[in-house]
Amino acid sequence: MKNKLSIDTFDIPQHAIKLPLPIDPPEGGWTWPYSTATLISGDKDAVLIDTAPTLSDCENLVNWLKASGKALRTIYITHGHLDHYIGASIILEHFPNASLVATKATIEFMEQEMETGRERAMWG
Repeated sequence: MKNKLSIDTFDIPQHAIKLPLPIDPPEGGWTWPYSTATLISGDKDAVLIDTAPTLSDCENLVNWLKASGKALRTIYITHGHLDHYIGASIILEHFPNASLVATKATIEFMEQEMETGRERAMWG
């Protein structure tokens, strides 16, 4: 019997944000763009690619993951921008057997953010 993989996306709507930029915002204000988190799954197990940009989006992502009926085994962070990993702790609370993984360069970038707070200051 051959195992098949499925790919599903969790769609995250755009959000209004306030940016401390020295230029005027576009008409309608600054927005965080639409984005997605991707679930790659087999019959029983799944890997999540990235999380969501806000904590409330991550709560919705958790509900979506639970509804899939899959055992989340891994959360893979593609790169170190805050919006790709900020919700990992929320997801791991609900899926404590999952592992959080990233490349060494991604981890180093994330560690720099933890030290400097540069992205948090920018994105609020």
